[in-house]
Amino acid sequence: LPGEREIDAALDALAAPVVAGDEAGWLLRTELYEWKLDAVRARAGAPTPRRRWLRMGLPPPPVPGERAVRAELEQCYRWLARQRQRPQEYERLIDLSHAVRPQTRF
Repeated sequence: LPGEREIDAALDALAAPVVAGDEAGWLLRTELYEWKLDAVRARAGAPTPRRRWLRMGLPPPPVPGERAVRAELEQCYRWLARQRQRPQEYERLIDLSHAVRPQTRF
């Protein structure tokens, strides 16, 4: 996968406001944000094991920069879902948007 700087450069090269009918642009943007999420998580390294009972069963805590990438990726999945005609495709993309949604903080 490309590095985080290369991904940022590619995202900057995309037209800033992706027009409503530009599905190819949204697909590319989605792919780039998927790569960026992987790069951000890889940069942070493996999470340190915590033995605290409060985090049992929860995903690892977010790393710096991850929340913003997840929010952008969720927006991409939701836009793509709104363009689908078949309910199965819509539901799959909504499930993906829920999977990448940033964790709610208490």
